[in-house]
Amino acid sequence: MLEGGAIREIRYSYDAGRLIRVQTLLDGTVERTVSYLFAPDGRLVSTRETDGSSSGSARTESGASTSWLVSPDELELRDYDIDGRLVAITCFHQNVLVSREERAWKDGTVQRSVTTQPDGTITTDEYLTDGPARGQIESRSARSGMTMTLEELYAYDERGRLVETRRKGSQGFELIQYYYDEGGTLRMERRSKGKTLSAMALAMARTYGGPTTYVEESYDAGTLFARVRYEDGRRVSEDILRNGVVIRTRLFP
Repeated sequence: MLEGGAIREIRYSYDAGRLIRVQTLLDGTVERTVSYLFAPDGRLVSTRETDGSSSGSARTESGASTSWLVSPDELELRDYDIDGRLVAITCFHQNVLVSREERAWKDGTVQRSVTTQPDGTITTDEYLTDGPARGQIESRSARSGMTMTLEELYAYDERGRLVETRRKGSQGFELIQYYYDEGGTLRMERRSKGKTLSAMALAMARTYGGPTTYVEESYDAGTLFARVRYEDGRRVSEDILRNGVVIRTRLFP
């Protein structure tokens, strides 16, 4: 206890027996934080010291800059190029790398984003840099080692609206199609699935009567077996069908 009754406290945080953070607090408010980052082989890689503020930034001689945001268990670093564009985001949890995203730019628009996870999974997003859908994602792929685990392609209409998503993953293929009215409001969504492209069949169709009002139909190998109605996002009725005929109806209060 200090003169005047103030209490200074020092907190030590460990991970797997390693000291990863030392915080000095005055009456519960963080005055100073020292964080330690270790390599996988146990060697100390860096030490970072911050004052009581939870964020800050620094600029290099070239004009690039880095900002940071610190919380008790999280550290986020953001790197910017000399034009002020965000080019990398690195996140740590208790000084363990959680993810790193790197971005490439073209004509003021993000062209590519590559995210690396601790398990080695790399996700790459490609974006459109011109046309009515500029800035929208064009494709996504995920790779674990030499294995491609996900491939997605996105298509847009002349007004920049998403009209189709094609996906290939560990469960097979999926096609999602979107339909709009003349005013540009989404009216229908259809999903088809299959182990192969040639074996794809309708799995779900959703027809919208409003933003939170819609009818969702479920299919098994292209055959309708259930129809559920939602109002204000809440299920209000359910029909079970066999050979196109309703055999059971449930209402939800």
